[in-house]
Amino acid sequence: EIDALLEKLAKENVRFGFDEFGTLVHACLENSVNGFDSVSVKIASKKYMRKLSEAQQDKMSAVCEKICARFAASEYGARALKAREGDAWIKTEYGFKMCIDSYIVTGSIDLVFENGDGAYTIIDYKTDHEIDPARYYSQQACYRKAVATLRNVPEENVRCVLYYIRHDRFSEIPHGNFSLKDAVAVL
Repeated sequence: EIDALLEKLAKENVRFGFDEFGTLVHACLENSVNGFDSVSVKIASKKYMRKLSEAQQDKMSAVCEKICARFAASEYGARALKAREGDAWIKTEYGFKMCIDSYIVTGSIDLVFENGDGAYTIIDYKTDHEIDPARYYSQQACYRKAVATLRNVPEENVRCVLYYIRHDRFSEIPHGNFSLKDAVAVL
């Protein structure tokens, strides 16, 4: 459904592609997790859809509503909503800047929340066509290290999960040894 809608926009010479879609979906999920109702999410998302006609905005909003509803109904979505309702520590688009392995690292975590048992869960939204968690091991290890350091918990208490939006699938990232030096060597 997403690809068909974006391909149709491209044929109509509308400059709204995969990058814009990714930004829009991230904003919708952020607003949804933060407790906005579907009407408020749609209003808050309008600024990301300025290039679209009213009819195209309605179609894109409907897709985003489905994505938000699927996430909310998922195990991880339910945990995030429980954290928010229970006044647990929860952040969306959580920006950080810190030193890791003598490198200054900045990042923005899509969603992170305390599970209530001293553990934390990071959810990273992905709009990729293919499911390839290994592609994100270094990024997620960085996020894990950041949350562990900033929340003063062992890295083993931080779970990293990718949410592949197109596929409505979650993929947990395993713990492992991480050196930013190794990641930089690959780049």
